[in-house]
Amino acid sequence: MSLFKSSTTLGIDLGSRNIKVVELQKKGEQVLLKRNFFLDLALSNQEYPNQRDLKDTLRALMEAQKLKNGKVITSLKDQAIQTYDLQLPDLSEKELKSTLQLDMEQKFEGSLDQITFDYYKMSRSDVASDRSGLYKIFWAKKSDLKEQCDLLSGISLSPSSVDINVLAIAAMLEFNEYTKPNHNSILIELGELHTTTALILDSQVHLMSVEAVGVGNINQTLMNEGQMSYLDSEKLKERMNLSANPEELSEVEQRVDNLFIGILNSIQKNIDYFMVHSKDFPLSNIFVVGGGCARHPELCQIFEDHYKIKTLIPNPFRKVELFSKDGSDGNVDFDQLAPFMATAVGLALAGVA
Repeated sequence: MSLFKSSTTLGIDLGSRNIKVVELQKKGEQVLLKRNFFLDLALSNQEYPNQRDLKDTLRALMEAQKLKNGKVITSLKDQAIQTYDLQLPDLSEKELKSTLQLDMEQKFEGSLDQITFDYYKMSRSDVASDRSGLYKIFWAKKSDLKEQCDLLSGISLSPSSVDINVLAIAAMLEFNEYTKPNHNSILIELGELHTTTALILDSQVHLMSVEAVGVGNINQTLMNEGQMSYLDSEKLKERMNLSANPEELSEVEQRVDNLFIGILNSIQKNIDYFMVHSKDFPLSNIFVVGGGCARHPELCQIFEDHYKIKTLIPNPFRKVELFSKDGSDGNVDFDQLAPFMATAVGLALAGVA
């Protein structure tokens, strides 16, 4: 689902810390990976996070990777999106669009000049009963949309479609057959500055919650307190023993542990709420994507032990033919890249799958 529909082969995910690009191509029944690249701004810019220089970095990447203007899909961050559900009787497509337009105008007191919206009909209109005609509405400020498009057009890349992170990830999961009809799951996206938790039923996002805190806030907190640099904080997070007793940890490790616990508690609160609303449809999996912390060896096990639900990091390239004749080289470590590339793959799939 896109706020503006268009086919493309290039998916660009501009995160708070990482730039991810995936180019896919359809040949017959196969989806081929032509190329992909990943850049960690914290490694390429010593002033990160105080200074990102995103446009200059993108321009340099574009030149180095020989990216040319073409059909591009990018996305709005989950924290820029608002959602609500609307129950409607069966309507024609024309009647539906008119009704949704009227409903949005009422919500925004007659003016839609500053917002854009899209919608889909939920395959399960209600998790407690099977009523028809329940629609999920997504809306965002046009200023956020313009800012994202202007960033890319400023380096001669013109987005033909703008999607939403969580919906792109849901599309990636469906394409790779992690989700399917009667297969219900939880999605956890660990962003640098946000955390998204979503309930996926029949491959659709039915409920989502976005918390304005992410794993990068741990680094920022340690920097602000004068404990260590951003990158040293990252190394500490990666080697943290999340199951250790507090008395086994150093003072700075206890600080990191407490910050981790805060993030995990907010995720648990959302999952518990989702499970109440999906009690008639048992959950099959918990999927974890996002930054480097998604690869922490203990993280998936923590959720699996607590909920007794299989928890895994999905491979966004699972059903993608990895190397086309003119494309990517075979030295890419896709196991390391997997958590980072979920959104970018989902964006690129919108044009080819």
